[in-house]
Amino acid sequence: MPAPPCGAWGGGAPPPPHALLRAELLVALGVGVAVVRSAVGLQPLADATPDDLLGPLRDIVDGLLGPPSG
Repeated sequence: MPAPPCGAWGGGAPPPPHALLRAELLVALGVGVAVVRSAVGLQPLADATPDDLLGPLRDIVDGLLGPPSG
């Protein structure tokens, strides 16, 4: 699968290392959360409100897509 054009990352800069992998991990996270909430019904995730999920999911997204550390 070809990488998106460099312009897709803003300013013509090349994508950060593993950017596609990190994006796909976020998609997998979203699908997993949806399945666990709706099909499996695992508690407390199944009854969590959007506000309950916002902080933890934001932490995960920031960890995956935030600026590289170091």
